[in-house]
Amino acid sequence: MIFDLDGTLYDDLLYSVAYTRALAAHLPESLRDAFLREAFPFSDVNRRLRMGRIYDRIEDVLLGHPRLEPGVVVGWEGTSASRWRPVADAGGYVGAPGRYLALGDAWMLATATALRFGTEPLRVLVTNATARHAETILGAIGLEGAFSHRVTEAGKPQGWRRIIPWLEQTTGVPRDSMLVVGDNLLNDVLPVRELGVQAVLLDRYGLYPRYPARDWAVIRSLEPLFTALAPKAGRRLVPS
Repeated sequence: MIFDLDGTLYDDLLYSVAYTRALAAHLPESLRDAFLREAFPFSDVNRRLRMGRIYDRIEDVLLGHPRLEPGVVVGWEGTSASRWRPVADAGGYVGAPGRYLALGDAWMLATATALRFGTEPLRVLVTNATARHAETILGAIGLEGAFSHRVTEAGKPQGWRRIIPWLEQTTGVPRDSMLVVGDNLLNDVLPVRELGVQAVLLDRYGLYPRYPARDWAVIRSLEPLFTALAPKAGRRLVPS
């Protein structure tokens, strides 16, 4: 769920809002309002105190980026905290492993807030391939640990009518907070839009010029997709 989506602020805000709401669905109801106040994309307090800094998930402090604010270290609320240290290996994508998360955009602000509230994003693989074939492909591109759930031999496009309700029940995420990313307009995008799920079409080679995007977004590069799927950090959501 981490995409620049043609580089527009509208698209980035739209999908980061959906992502934040999907994370909220995994929290107890008593915590959801507080989480949304903290995490909602581009809120004034997030932009003022957190954007551009590095979240230390062990000490629960924000470090100034070495290229922007060397020496700065503050608590989540902006109060002074412990001693600063330079960090060279901060993850900059949703689901990044390790201690340090670079808060470069709204997605990472929501992720860091979710970690503080005790939850992480959720990702699901939905493919028509067999389990063995899917395992081989994921291993070849280094995404063996990228998904919390895998649905193989899915029978798309018709299979979505079975899979989406199952995902709602299994993950607790309502369908209007899900985002499907797929490279097939007929198998992935149109059927899930009919079911009320948001969608992004990965059209790397411009195969669908006669069908301009209506209520879905289009991306032309695999780079944001692979960045979003970088593996091994808990639970996360993007059926693909």
